[in-house]
Amino acid sequence: RVRHYIPQARQTIKYLRDYFKGYGDYCAQEDAGNTDARLFGSPRWLWREALVSEMKYRLRRRLSSPEVWIEDLIASSQAWGQLHGYRSLAFGLRSLHATQP
Repeated sequence: RVRHYIPQARQTIKYLRDYFKGYGDYCAQEDAGNTDARLFGSPRWLWREALVSEMKYRLRRRLSSPEVWIEDLIASSQAWGQLHGYRSLAFGLRSLHATQP
């Protein structure tokens, strides 16, 4: 019999936020050739995506079950990670997943 175990540290909102921000950062860096109009180094549409999904997450977190708000948390975290990734490319900042020399 196989028993699955997920440590408590990986069962937190912070862990999920960090994980999906990292994935968003990675996606932005993989999309380095994107030519969409920019605002502060990131595609303009992405700012709206990050803000709207964050507001949806915060509202639904208070009013809905986890099955509902988890999707908003994921979308929001990925969008914030993408914003970081695009800005790091535009301004030469380090990536969230870069290693120390």
